Amino acid sequence: MNYKEIYKKELFGPYFFTGEEDLLKDNATIYLKSKIGNFLDFNFIKLDGKSASISDLINACERLPMMNDKKMILIKDAGDFISSFDFKKDLEKIVASCPKDTILIFQEGLSLINKNNSFYKWFNKKDRIFEFSTLNPLDAGKYISGYLKRKNIEIQFEDAKYLAQRLGYGSKNLDTNLFDIKSELDKLANMGFYCIKKEDIDLVVKENINLNIFDFLEALANRNIKKSLDILENLYNLNESVSKILAMVTRQNHMILGVKLGLSDRSTDVMSILGIGNYEYKKFINYAKNFSKEELIDIYRNLQDVDYKIKTSSEEEKILLEREIVKICNKKG
Repeated sequence: MNYKEIYKKELFGPYFFTGEEDLLKDNATIYLKSKIGNFLDFNFIKLDGKSASISDLINACERLPMMNDKKMILIKDAGDFISSFDFKKDLEKIVASCPKDTILIFQEGLSLINKNNSFYKWFNKKDRIFEFSTLNPLDAGKYISGYLKRKNIEIQFEDAKYLAQRLGYGSKNLDTNLFDIKSELDKLANMGFYCIKKEDIDLVVKENINLNIFDFLEALANRNIKKSLDILENLYNLNESVSKILAMVTRQNHMILGVKLGLSDRSTDVMSILGIGNYEYKKFINYAKNFSKEELIDIYRNLQDVDYKIKTSSEEEKILLEREIVKICNKKG
């Protein structure tokens, strides 16, 4: 279920919170705690999944609410906790000890829970999983607009979406989350803005340089010379070093070549050898269609030559890099 359902229904029993957005999980927890009402110190129990035992949880479940008809138990970093118990035996004990007056939340932390895990399958079958995934552009804009409105700051909705995009939120290549967004919004609020416009965002909010790098690498792999050089110029303006850009180009070429050479092998074997995940593998497969094996080998040698010249010659390093970028884009596959 989408996390928004939490705010629409009455919860009881065990649930699993999963997904990338810990800020949304924290907000949901605050909301559910507000529903507990009186004697929160007695009726809200928080357990650390890294150190709690099954007995700790069962004891918490069996404890009666204090002067209330409901209590809540939260297990933070539940991945470590879940991996420590015998699912069938221990879950039966937990569910049996969890009365309807209890909301029991297993919250995923840094230790992720595999969807093939028996724990995940059980909660999924019972429709007791809430997903806190990265927001889509529309919801990201709503979050930004709403957060600033609560601070009495106005922003047009399109500018709110632009702010999220500038920070790289929602990009598969980056791990920007709502905590990062919130931090930037707090900075803007502390600067005394009453109304934030696109030009203010451009002036104050530093563009996520990693997003520029990934856009540059994508344009280069698709042999788009104009876009490659335009983004490269932007990277220079953001003070990204030529050596780092060259290293990223070299890595990408190495990965595309590795995928190209391994097309006849099992994808899992290629991913293991290259140290990449399924998303990157699929991306490099598509890029590999734009180059022949001979071209990729030739590009690799040329990149090594550029690296050597940057370190040993007096030739301008930007010119050396740009010349090779043009060569890569102009090669015919």
